[in-house]
Amino acid sequence: MAANNLHSDLVQPRIALGPVMPGWGSWEWLGADLQEELVSWFSTVLFDLGEMPNADAVFVVKHALPTEYWQTASRAPVIYCPVDRYGSVAEIDADADWLSRCARIVVHCNRLRKYFASYGAVKFLDHHVKFAGKPQSVNIPDGPILWVGVRTNLPPFVDWVNTHDLQRPLIVLTNPENPSLPMRPADYGFNTGIDIRMEVWSTERHLQLLPQVSAAIDIKGTDFRSQHKPPAKAIDFLAAGVPLAMNGDSSVADHLAEMGFTVADPEDQGYWLSAEYWEETRRFGAVLAELLSRRRVAMRARRIIEDVLAEHRTFRGAVPRLERIAS
Repeated sequence: MAANNLHSDLVQPRIALGPVMPGWGSWEWLGADLQEELVSWFSTVLFDLGEMPNADAVFVVKHALPTEYWQTASRAPVIYCPVDRYGSVAEIDADADWLSRCARIVVHCNRLRKYFASYGAVKFLDHHVKFAGKPQSVNIPDGPILWVGVRTNLPPFVDWVNTHDLQRPLIVLTNPENPSLPMRPADYGFNTGIDIRMEVWSTERHLQLLPQVSAAIDIKGTDFRSQHKPPAKAIDFLAAGVPLAMNGDSSVADHLAEMGFTVADPEDQGYWLSAEYWEETRRFGAVLAELLSRRRVAMRARRIIEDVLAEHRTFRGAVPRLERIAS
């Protein structure tokens, strides 16, 4: 009988994941997607915001558990993923009581390690490749350039575009406050006369455009949150074989450099839009697609969970099944 058979009679540790936040990228990536893989090794349950989960270990994404949780006799160790949670060091320090109670703090950006180290054991976990589809098979020298992101991340990019001349038309995929209204570039701060088409982001449209664009671009801001972003979006572009350019002082550029890839400078459009860089992207992207597949990232998450269970010896036994904790 296979070890990951969910109908096995073997008793598995019970792992609660939450809080469930449909539509939030952090939850979809680190909660919903990982849960679908973790059922191979654990009995998994999901919990909502404000609930107090009953499990052998709790995997918390972004939003802290209620204070009352720590007053319950049956509380289990917590693995906390504060992805994009904090906008400053002061906000992290203000959460010292919560952070110091966590068995593991799992960061998405290596620059964050030093801010959490005094509160507990810190681990790094990459996001898995998610929005990539089938990688480009040929270079597309005349295609548009693609920017993807939430509208709150637009200002530094808009400032950059307004002061630089792109050699290709630009497509901006984002989440307007009112998707039913026309998206006029000027309303988002873009100067007139720039060849820009703005569209409402969706998974389908994102994946549809990847084989059609010649390149992708991202410009990170200088605020704390922007300087500690996960490399997920960049990794997806590279895994899709789309040549990416971004500012070299970002945490994402640092992370890619540590992995052996030098991301193109958007001001060096000759190299960024070259066949040479496309080929380098294609080769490295194929490695990323394998190294950061959902299954492989879930296996790393599994090891973190198993280490916590072993340290705290909290495993009491549970039936291996997916269920939802009742409110």
